[in-house]
Order: sequence, then structure tokens, then C-alpha cells
Amino acid sequence: MRGRGPGHGHDRGAAVLGRFRHRSAPDAEAAGDDEAAGGSDATADTELSDAAEPADDAELADEAPASDDAVESSFGADKVGEGEQAGEEETKRLRIGIVLFDGVEELDWAGPWEVLAAWARFFPDDGARVCTLAPSDAPVTCAKGARVLADHTWDDHPPLDVLLYPGGEGTRRQLGDMTLRRWLLEEVDQVSVVASVCTGALVLADAGLLDGRPATTHWASLDQLGGLGADIEVRSDQRVVDDGDVVTAAGVSAGIDMALHLVGRFAGEERAKQVQKIIEYFPEPPT
Repeated sequence: MRGRGPGHGHDRGAAVLGRFRHRSAPDAEAAGDDEAAGGSDATADTELSDAAEPADDAELADEAPASDDAVESSFGADKVGEGEQAGEEETKRLRIGIVLFDGVEELDWAGPWEVLAAWARFFPDDGARVCTLAPSDAPVTCAKGARVLADHTWDDHPPLDVLLYPGGEGTRRQLGDMTLRRWLLEEVDQVSVVASVCTGALVLADAGLLDGRPATTHWASLDQLGGLGADIEVRSDQRVVDDGDVVTAAGVSAGIDMALHLVGRFAGEERAKQVQKIIEYFPEPPT
């Protein structure tokens, strides 16, 4: 375990969180769910458990949609692009940024992207917008070799409401990186919710953002997570831990569950079930 000498991110992290914890989350009511702003880790697993089975609502089609038109017809979704054409007010938007970097695990970011982009595409009136951020304009090489071009750089991106930090082998090199810590703390100071997938939680912990909080990460990194901060309550039995303005997910595929949880938190459980059916995500144990 690394020692925490002078200049470690925890003192700065505590100062940021003093403001971060008192900032209201994006207006959940505007997204159509009065309860969304009060999400907690106690409800995260319940919501995900409820979403684990296809919705029985008669309005949902029995067959998976084969096209945009089929999705709109099945779910009563807004016409794709309709919100943009109507000239949405900027204040209505929920802007979500997914961080990319060399060595990021593909599914850690692509899973949440699929969920959140489907939500934004098929329900534009909910106001969700999602983009990716990378250190530079150069292609990002992911952990398994996929190469990706991000929408924006870390230093040149639109204002965000939610920052999502995925994991992967690239996070190992980021621990102790003071430049990264400063960037992350500056970003957290501007958003209402910061979320992590897999070992992205280690980067949050290294910056002091999980001190005194419940959190989770990939099963193989749970012990390391507890040693990276002060009084981190490691939740080894939860796939998603929602602590209000900080949400952490367990390893890799748990990012999909976490993204659906965020949809439910900001737009309601029914919307999360609709998005879940659109992407046809109904995991079952291996056979």
C-alpha cells in the first residue's frame, strides 16, 4: 500500500467534497421522477433487481425492436431527434461525460455508453446527453486493443452534470499521478454526480473522493480499494453502491447495471426498464 505523504489528494478531495456534497443533483423532477434525486445505496440493488426481469407492462412490445421506428412505436418514445429540433433549453439537459484513457477496459465504458446513449437517442425529451473525453485528440487504445476517438479532450469539453470514470489496466498507472488528481478534483468540483466502474473506483479513492464513503470495485481489487483512502467502507456484496453524489459499480459488466440505475434515478424506474428492453439486457447465469 502506498504511503500518503504531503501533497496527496485527500486533503484537497475533502475540500472539494465539502462543496460537492451540498450541491443539488441535476433536477430529477425535470426528468420525470420526483424520487430520483434521493438515490441511495440502500435502493440501488433493489432497483437493479427489479430491472433484472423484462417489464410486464402491456405497453411494452413482446418482441425486441428492430429499428428506430419499432422502438418508438413499442415504447411511446419521443421521435428520435425531436427534442433537438424543438430547440431544448440548455437547463433541461443532463450532460454525462465518460472518461477514456489508454488501457481503459472496453466494456467498462462501452456498456454504460450503450445504456446512456440509447436513453438519450430514444427519449430525447428526457434531456440526457452523453459524450466521451480523452486526454488528447489522439486515438485511445483500450485494454483489449480497440482504438477509439473521443468526442472531446479532458481540457476542452462542454460543462457536465455527471462524470463517469471507468476502469481497466490503465488505471494502475494513474495512481499517484498528481496531474490527474488535480484534473479530477477540478472536474468533480463542477459536476453533481461522479460515478465509477470497476477499478475506476481506485482512481477516485486515490484522489480522496471515497474517504468516509461506501464503495465497491472489481472483486480482485476490493482489498486495494480499502487501502487507498481513509475509512472507505468496501461493499463486496453489491454491484452498485449509490452514495448520493458518488456512485460506484463493481467490475466490468456491472457498469451496465450502474448506468441503468442512473437512468432510473433521473428518469424513473419505468424508463430504466424501457431502456433495458431496448438494449435487450436480461442476464442469466451461465449454463
